[in-house]
Amino acid sequence: MSGDGKSEARAKVLWEGSLKTQSIIRGMEIACDKPKSIFGTNTAPAPLEIFSSAMGSCLLTTFIHSANRSRIHITDISVDVKTEADIIEGKERVMTGSMKLSVWTDGAEESKIQKVFELARTHCSLTNAVNFPVEFELKIKS
Repeated sequence: MSGDGKSEARAKVLWEGSLKTQSIIRGMEIACDKPKSIFGTNTAPAPLEIFSSAMGSCLLTTFIHSANRSRIHITDISVDVKTEADIIEGKERVMTGSMKLSVWTDGAEESKIQKVFELARTHCSLTNAVNFPVEFELKIKS
């Protein structure tokens, strides 16, 4: 979205039995489950895994948007995301996160890529919304 404005996200989450759910988002379905070790059926990613994926997707798409605006040609890109949770007072809480963005380019200046990375870090709505520390790393490959 360009300029000032609001954004809204909606989802309908349906119980599928055991610890499995089905979310419907703009007509698309996403299954969610827990591992068997914590009484799920292990037939879909766990909520924390989907959350981690969403954070990585947010950082990646924010980076690509900024790179496109800066006219930096990216040949490939990936994000490795890790979130760690502990059980505290009987509740699962995310304690830390790390995100490693790997960028393949055909010779773009590293300083420009670093600047775009800093923009993505500060503009990613999901990593800005969490209250646990997130470490960021950038790997530039050609």
